[in-house]
Amino acid sequence: EATASNLWGGKPGDLYLAYLLGQSLVGLRAEDVLVGARFLAELEGAGRPSKVHLISIGSTGPAALHAAALESQMFDTLRLVRSLGSWTDVVRHPEAPRQLVNVVHGALASYDLPDLLRSLPPEKVAVEEPLDLKSAAESKKQ
Repeated sequence: EATASNLWGGKPGDLYLAYLLGQSLVGLRAEDVLVGARFLAELEGAGRPSKVHLISIGSTGPAALHAAALESQMFDTLRLVRSLGSWTDVVRHPEAPRQLVNVVHGALASYDLPDLLRSLPPEKVAVEEPLDLKSAAESKKQ
């Protein structure tokens, strides 16, 4: 059954709201991540700021990656699990399900998600089970 969630990867209302605000859902989610991280970083333990370890599973990966790239000093580590690895993959496999939630209009003209990964210290980043959009697109066809 083809539902909006299966096609878009989120609630259509969230995507429309972001669009009407002139923003991307990735950007709105990244700001949410940063707000939460700032709160956590201000919690003190033994007289020093708390360490923040960012873990993202699934469709929130691009937002977490953007947050970490924007304020890398805020995060001690970043772990991306089953996350989209590249917008170029979305272009190559547009039939892959649940990817509209991850798009940022016009971003590929300037950068792709691997560029953000390379901007971070490799020892602080773990990427596990990245999405294989080719396989997802092929299984959708069957």
